[in-house]
Amino acid sequence: MPEADSLPSADLIFDSASKSKLPKQGKLAAVINHQGWLEQLETIKTRDFEVASTPKPGASDVAHREASRFISYSQPYADGWLNIQSDGTRDTTINSAAWLFSAQRRAGLWISTAVDSLQGLEETGKGDADDYFGDSLANKSKHHRTHHAALRGWYDATAAVATAPVVLGDKDNEARTRQFCASYVTDLAEIAAGSGGQDVCNELKVFSSMTKTRRMGRGSAKRGGTEQDVGHNYAFGNTEEKARYDNLGCKPRGRRCDGYFNHKTGKGWVAGHRGHYDDALRVKKNAVCILLHETSSGFSPPAATKIRRFGRAARNGVDRTAYSTRQKKMSFVTYHTQRISKNIVHCGATATLEKIAGVKARLSNILGSWRNAGS
Repeated sequence: MPEADSLPSADLIFDSASKSKLPKQGKLAAVINHQGWLEQLETIKTRDFEVASTPKPGASDVAHREASRFISYSQPYADGWLNIQSDGTRDTTINSAAWLFSAQRRAGLWISTAVDSLQGLEETGKGDADDYFGDSLANKSKHHRTHHAALRGWYDATAAVATAPVVLGDKDNEARTRQFCASYVTDLAEIAAGSGGQDVCNELKVFSSMTKTRRMGRGSAKRGGTEQDVGHNYAFGNTEEKARYDNLGCKPRGRRCDGYFNHKTGKGWVAGHRGHYDDALRVKKNAVCILLHETSSGFSPPAATKIRRFGRAARNGVDRTAYSTRQKKMSFVTYHTQRISKNIVHCGATATLEKIAGVKARLSNILGSWRNAGS
């Protein structure tokens, strides 16, 4: 999206006597596309209001669900898994069931493989009030595989352009990365990779923007200001503030007499807080980077900036990426963002499909027990 002051006014563009240089077609198209996106967002917000006013069977308990979904799936590289070219390996292949599930989640549709089973459980009176969009099932599924797969993708990208060793963290072996941060187990450490020659600790997070729990940001007596979920208005608005507070900490701000911090005015009191990486930041003076993704697989601004910096390094220096013959013309950024995106989406889909399989088995057992009891 071009900056407003970089474009001439419409009057100058259509004035044949004007000597102003016409902007490139791509810039004008970006303005039109962005306007269309904003109009669609407003339409979706209207739908969210209508759904909240008149809930229907199968509706999600997530507040502002569609707006949060729309914004989340609009983030950089969230379409990587759709664009990846399969070469027959696991790194580039998504099975049909996971692909269909992921496509329905992306489009805001009911999960077709789960609807009949969920409706059946409701009819038996033994349902768990799971929504048909897959939100509750996805949030109850196991997330560790998604984290590990995304971390592996980031490790491959980092090691491909690194000029010093890259250390992959291990929760079961805290000593492995204690030299970089003694207060928390680092996911990925880059030795001497900081701008000042310091080590870099990378913390990877894959959070859902569509959860039932909602932080209202009203504050508390202990902490002062607290996080507020605004993912229906801003990218990563449901996930980034919490991730930064927990990991990077927060400096004290304001006075108690100012009242709790108000997100709208930017004024108020916030108590100081030392995050997980306090030792890395305050004691060891290392750099810490939060590589935040949402389950849509979109890249947060720091993550997108980092992968693009790696891309520039690959063009100007060493690139150890193992491109296949058909991928030789693919850029470093495209190659790795597609694989990270695919890893997040595929593992998330697989974990939720396992939950759906459990729902189907549960329904079969209930119906089977009823039949046996009646025979």
